[in-house]
Amino acid sequence: MTKKPINKQLEIYPSITTTSDYQKQIKEIKELAIDSVCLFPTGIDFPERKKLYRLLEKSSVTEIPFVHIRHDMREEELDYFMKRFKTRLFNIHSQIHSSFRLENDLSKYNKFIYVETTRHPLDGTLYKYAGICLDTAHVENQRLKKTKVYESFMQSLNKHPFGITHISAIAQNPRLENGDVNYDEHKFKNLSEFNYVKSYAKYFSKIIALELENSIHDQLKVKSYLENLLSCN
Repeated sequence: MTKKPINKQLEIYPSITTTSDYQKQIKEIKELAIDSVCLFPTGIDFPERKKLYRLLEKSSVTEIPFVHIRHDMREEELDYFMKRFKTRLFNIHSQIHSSFRLENDLSKYNKFIYVETTRHPLDGTLYKYAGICLDTAHVENQRLKKTKVYESFMQSLNKHPFGITHISAIAQNPRLENGDVNYDEHKFKNLSEFNYVKSYAKYFSKIIALELENSIHDQLKVKSYLENLLSCN
């Protein structure tokens, strides 16, 4: 089979996810001497985030190209990432849902912030920010469910710039969540759960963050798998 890179500039990063054991992930990063990761601090409040930041400073990490903004983040936290870890990409959720609305003024960084495709339509606030954050699993989940939200996402992807990509898994067997069926998962079991991503390759940004609760070792397996998958015609 002939291999041809879809985009030679794609950079796939393992991530620290705070909905999992982030301290264990940081320990792995130190053991593996990894210097660049992406960060999802969305599972912890400010006091706990300060502990996370201290651990990062003691780790091998020197660069965090992308950080997922949590609704209660402060301007000084974004200042910190940009100065200490050279971060230039952030994302938020659609501001339609009240639980994701930003509590603090982060407008200073609007040109670095992208709005994620989650389970809610992208609202008019998209125009305030840099563009779209493509979460492939969330979009694929909506496609499998044949929703109007999926149609809306695809229209937006063909209309607006996109600057960061999240990749998670799509499970073969969906889960029932609050009476709703969903396929998107932040923890994978089989590498085949990432085969779907090739359908979205034309929308990929340069920076791709693996949004996974799995160990860093397992995330590196996904990184290799995707690099091979995306290099094949």
